[in-house]
Amino acid sequence: MASVGNIENGSHCQSPKKKLKSDISGHSQINWKEVEVETNWGTLRGKQCGSGPRRVLGFHGWLDNANTFDLIAPLLPDDVTFLSLDLPGHGDSDHFPTSFIYDGRGYVGAIKKAVTNLGWDKFIYLGHSMGAVVGIMYTSIFPEDVEAFISIDILKPWSTSCEKYPSSFKKYFTQYFDNEKKCKYPPLVYDAEELVKKTMEGTNSLDDRGARIILERGAKKSEDGKGLILKRDLRAKNYFIGFLTFEAWQEMAKSIHCPILLIK
Repeated sequence: MASVGNIENGSHCQSPKKKLKSDISGHSQINWKEVEVETNWGTLRGKQCGSGPRRVLGFHGWLDNANTFDLIAPLLPDDVTFLSLDLPGHGDSDHFPTSFIYDGRGYVGAIKKAVTNLGWDKFIYLGHSMGAVVGIMYTSIFPEDVEAFISIDILKPWSTSCEKYPSSFKKYFTQYFDNEKKCKYPPLVYDAEELVKKTMEGTNSLDDRGARIILERGAKKSEDGKGLILKRDLRAKNYFIGFLTFEAWQEMAKSIHCPILLIK
């Protein structure tokens, strides 16, 4: 998990007249408009800034949320409309219904439904980490949708040999069913500063500021108001990346013909 970028000021996505502060971070979200996109299984939620003709659609990493791009959004050109969406089970988006599986195919399907309902027939795909893995899949499957693809922190996903498929999928489903059971338990309640620390320790990539930005959208107050609980779907903790062979990723890459920017 990470919040990418490191800037102090910017252009069209900023407006000093609108500032919202979170209890946990003190981080300002400036001139964002909350967005909801309906699908046939639930609602994807995110936030949008800018109103230019060029459309950029951003997707965050594993267990992150739409706040991932807060620090680089102000640097986007004035001709851009930028929409950062929470993937299913993350941030403020609805969780997948029971029996839905969280993996790349599910995310690709959710994105396709979202862009169809938005009427975005052409856009720039901006993905970080897991969001970039999903972007490789989406751009190869629906190349007609993507004007350009920007990948942050992913060059190629991990691969799994065919021989390891049975054991890899068994491990995935065992963990998935275990997380389903845990979803029935009362959620863990954290002290705000404790949760910031645990978020930093769990990623090895976030500093204090980045952790607070992510948690601003990724956590909410507990029912008694004495602490914070995470909003993400526990089932989404299953890490699906690596369920394709190297040869399969090669074939998917061959179907991507738009301009590509890889950032490490």
